[in-house]
Amino acid sequence: MGDNRVKVRVIQGPMAGSEFTFGEHDTLIVGRDPKCPINLPKDPCVSRHHLILEVCPPEVRLRDLGSRNGTYVIPGSTQSGTTRSGLLRRVDGDMELSDGDTIQVGETVLHVSVKGEAQTTSRRCQSCGRDFQTRELPKGYRPAVCPDCVVTTPGPPPADAESHDDDAQDTVRSLEALAHAGYQIERELGRGGMAIVYLARRPGEPAVAVKTMLPRHVPDARAAEMFLREMDLLKSLHHPNIVRLHGARRVEEVFCFEMEYCSGGSVGKLAKRHQGRLPLRETGMVMLAALNGIAHAHSMRMVHRDIKPENILLHRDEQGTYVKVCDFGLAKNFDKAGLSGITATGVVGGTLSYMPREQLLDYKHARPVCDVWSAAATFYHLLTAAYPREVKPGMDPVRAVLESQLVSVRERGVEVPVAVSDVVDRALSLNPEQRYQTAADFRAALEGALKSGGVL
Repeated sequence: MGDNRVKVRVIQGPMAGSEFTFGEHDTLIVGRDPKCPINLPKDPCVSRHHLILEVCPPEVRLRDLGSRNGTYVIPGSTQSGTTRSGLLRRVDGDMELSDGDTIQVGETVLHVSVKGEAQTTSRRCQSCGRDFQTRELPKGYRPAVCPDCVVTTPGPPPADAESHDDDAQDTVRSLEALAHAGYQIERELGRGGMAIVYLARRPGEPAVAVKTMLPRHVPDARAAEMFLREMDLLKSLHHPNIVRLHGARRVEEVFCFEMEYCSGGSVGKLAKRHQGRLPLRETGMVMLAALNGIAHAHSMRMVHRDIKPENILLHRDEQGTYVKVCDFGLAKNFDKAGLSGITATGVVGGTLSYMPREQLLDYKHARPVCDVWSAAATFYHLLTAAYPREVKPGMDPVRAVLESQLVSVRERGVEVPVAVSDVVDRALSLNPEQRYQTAADFRAALEGALKSGGVL
């Protein structure tokens, strides 16, 4: 990311003088909730969780979280915070911010300073038809209208032809990089928002899974080197329930990760083949094994940050079936190096469904207790085909993480022993201090509940 920096300064209101400086991917939430970094409890015009600023220097994006009284932006205004007639615009959904923009929330005014430059691309406004320049955004997200037509359309972006073009481009670049690295591709195993996984091999060597990840922007040399160095440390993470990382390298703009191949695919795909639900005994055995691997990582002071059914894999051979957790540290290190671009306010609804509230409120400092919540949410989803939160129709997914209440697993119409339901409910507590603090604690409690309930 070079010397890119973003500074958000409160220039008017109760917290005037406060500054927040970002040199890496992070989020900043404004609202009346005491846990919001910018907390405005006495402003009647501010909602509990009013807006989120996501920063990946030099990118800044604002999302209004469905606030009652709105969020307003003055493009390119001065640090005095004075409102110039005709320039104050209400934000509907998401908005990209630039150096010098100010944000008005109730009585509070924030000033945004950006150091550095992001790559831009030309888009055609769907409202006025004019071409305008915008920063590159995560795959699948396309601004609908230009800043003069009030930023973007509210809510998640519609799929369009350009997203399919992106998929095709990413596939070509990934295959070219793997060929350059000497791999022979057998087939594609799966793909997500920023990655494609292939079954591949080098001549005379066993098959491996190779994950390719394309940064949202061309990375500078320092960011790429930092990311690869962090990932290289994960090669020392050896455990029967963790997918082994053999190595990581960069081929032009593509990052390639060679990993142990798990022939059974993900637990998420297995559940989909069974109408989204797995039996309690099978789900319990999968989670106990996965928690073994997660507990080992916690003992080495590593936090996963992205536990979900797609990151729990199955490997089958003549001796049986093995459960393995993949992608330890991958999301965190990719974010930290500034390679992921904007994600929390982008198209990551699935991942948000497994994210605890405090991980969004304090994005950089995820603790093992965050993995406990995500693992419990994974168990819950595999068992019920539902998510732990009760989300109102049309509710912003970020706001849902911050405000939605939980539904006990026993209320989802699945037969679960009370002891098991109690353990899962505790692991999903909104208060992290009331949860099991590590994966080892959660595993011990879950195993005991499954045995006492006659499941194991």
